[in-house]
Amino acid sequence: IRNVQVHSKDEEKAAAGQRTAINLSGIKKSEIYRGCVIAPVNSMKNTMMLDVKLSLLKDSRRVVENRSRLHLYTGTSEILCRVVLLDRDELSPGESCYAQLRLEEEVAVRRGDKFIVRFYSPLETIGGGEIIEPVPKKKKRFDDSLLEELKIKEKGSSTDVIEKIIRENSKNVPTISDIAKLTALSEEEISSNVEILEEEEKITLFSLKNDKYLWHKSFEREIEDSIEKYLSKYHEDNKYSRGAKKSEIKSKYLPKMKQNVFDMAINSFIDKGLIKQEGEYIFLPYFNIQYDDFYKKCEADILKAINDAKFEFIGYEELVSSLDGKEAEEIVALMLENKELVKINEAGITTNELYEEAKNILIEFVKKNSKITAAEYRDILNTNRKNAIGLLEHFDMQRITRRVGNDRILF
Repeated sequence: IRNVQVHSKDEEKAAAGQRTAINLSGIKKSEIYRGCVIAPVNSMKNTMMLDVKLSLLKDSRRVVENRSRLHLYTGTSEILCRVVLLDRDELSPGESCYAQLRLEEEVAVRRGDKFIVRFYSPLETIGGGEIIEPVPKKKKRFDDSLLEELKIKEKGSSTDVIEKIIRENSKNVPTISDIAKLTALSEEEISSNVEILEEEEKITLFSLKNDKYLWHKSFEREIEDSIEKYLSKYHEDNKYSRGAKKSEIKSKYLPKMKQNVFDMAINSFIDKGLIKQEGEYIFLPYFNIQYDDFYKKCEADILKAINDAKFEFIGYEELVSSLDGKEAEEIVALMLENKELVKINEAGITTNELYEEAKNILIEFVKKNSKITAAEYRDILNTNRKNAIGLLEHFDMQRITRRVGNDRILF
């Protein structure tokens, strides 16, 4: 805003009811039309629906039926809409009800704004009302819980309304800016009410450097219960697995949550003692892997098969398919996590002892000869070229060796 004038005189500010001219920069005249609204950044959002309290004039001659087409007037906007009556099939003169107006053009309004409706044809004023929810979701008719929510939003304080909006949108984990757009209130108004709700322990706030994310405590309890039930079943079905992967929990229950906010949520669950985390795995506090007789037998079979193959490595799929049951696959994964086994690549798994032996043979040879070829390494290990190259490429990635032409030297 470059300049503000009231009755053709320059002013620093203008008040409601004054005839005001505003000089705007960065916008063309053709982009402005009747009904446009000037508002603080991120404080309003265009909408195609409005939740309202609709009242018909006592002396109106018209009965409004569900899905009637009407003319809506709010601010300077004139828009055609269909009225969805939420608790009845028709509205008679002198009556009021909750309704959802489904618009044919977008409009930007605030909670509490007044409006007038006129009959579609002939054009005559039949009633009006107040906007309860400026950016609502599509509502079903005759839903008692939704009608109760509208009653709270109509008669409750701004704190009550904001709490309702947060509860309804918790699965998206909105920011204060998001709530401001949904309610058409300023971020300052939202922030002051959020402080009250946080003090009353009705919401949880996740503060990042540039944004504050929040969700309702009722949603938090739902997520906690869901994760607890999921992990309980997971442990029952996967007794040799350390736990469910953190990424799996996120994609299943909080897919829209930003990763750093999700990390804060998981840490809050850990602080409450609801779950534990080890590396990328999430598990219940009571859970411990049982190294029982089946595990010990399977472990012995795995180690025997790998030691018999020595440097003729067994592939992961080949190893798993040679064992019995889904539990065997879990045990191979657990032995890899426990560093009993080392995965060279998709084609080969070996024991930690054989891995160290192969590494020491390589280092000693290069120290003595300054370099080594794949053929020389193959002959020393008494294996094939594929396995030798697989090991050398693995050691390159581990920065033990570095390839120079066809040779390897120590990194």
